[in-house]
Amino acid sequence: MNRAKATYASWSSLSRALSAGAAALLLIILGSGPSFAGDGTGFLWGTDGNNPVPGSGASPCPSSSEPWKEPNVTNSGCGNYALYIGEVGGYYSLPSTGCSGSSAWNSTAASESMDNWNAGIGSGLGAYWFGAGPGMDNGYDGTTAEATTWGAWQAQKAANAAASYPNTRKSAILGFDIELGSGEDDYGWNSVKVAGDCETTHSSGIATAVDRADASGFRNYIFNDTPYFPVYYSSQSAWNSIMGSSSTVATTYEWSAHWCDRTPGPTDFSQSGCDADFFAGQDSSNSCAILWQWYGGANDYDQYDHDRYTTSTCEG
Repeated sequence: MNRAKATYASWSSLSRALSAGAAALLLIILGSGPSFAGDGTGFLWGTDGNNPVPGSGASPCPSSSEPWKEPNVTNSGCGNYALYIGEVGGYYSLPSTGCSGSSAWNSTAASESMDNWNAGIGSGLGAYWFGAGPGMDNGYDGTTAEATTWGAWQAQKAANAAASYPNTRKSAILGFDIELGSGEDDYGWNSVKVAGDCETTHSSGIATAVDRADASGFRNYIFNDTPYFPVYYSSQSAWNSIMGSSSTVATTYEWSAHWCDRTPGPTDFSQSGCDADFFAGQDSSNSCAILWQWYGGANDYDQYDHDRYTTSTCEG
């Protein structure tokens, strides 16, 4: 279905008027809530992947049951947990790739983000898919048409996976994780894999236009054919290596992986001398720049521009 971005007010009013059963069919963009101590105006704290998990005793915050607190990232205040983005699948979920793996989904974080959302705090629950480059497609032929189809097929799998998780309401974020590993673990972005073999490289070198067609296929399917809103997750170095430094994005939300690995937590898109580094021609002032994973590895912390997401004209 083709549709423009619904406003926060219209979605929120409609969703809260629905019964619980009907609401399960609707993906809520955002909740509302109070200001968050220690955070900047219009910004929210969150996490993604396996860890960390919000809790009632996040030092130095006082213990409580609900609302759940953001895991300790700052000594300047006690913010409520506002957003969780869980991994619902990826390249390893596709039998054709010959890969294996499990999703970085934390049921406790997902549940507690929804507890807060139902209490009128934060943005609830989002999802992301670990992307497979065109080189993992057994039908790879080096054309943008094939790569577009491959990206759209992944998007269909991702949307179905996201909808299968047991929550009556979800935020509308569905991210496409575009990144590189080490050695031959480039996830098919820069090399063609032997059919059905996750690791072994058949040949190197994939045109940047073909990689971009894969990402665009995912993005366009999610935007046009699902209730979700697509988000590209990447870092500037990974994006430039895969897509080329001249490849820009103008109509897709961005989630930047730029790890400052320090505390206290950010109050906006800057933190103790470290600013969020977006990619594809964008910086923190662009309307499409909405998420920053500022700490990663064992613990993935995120900074989220709540106001920009509710009012942005990025997607269209």
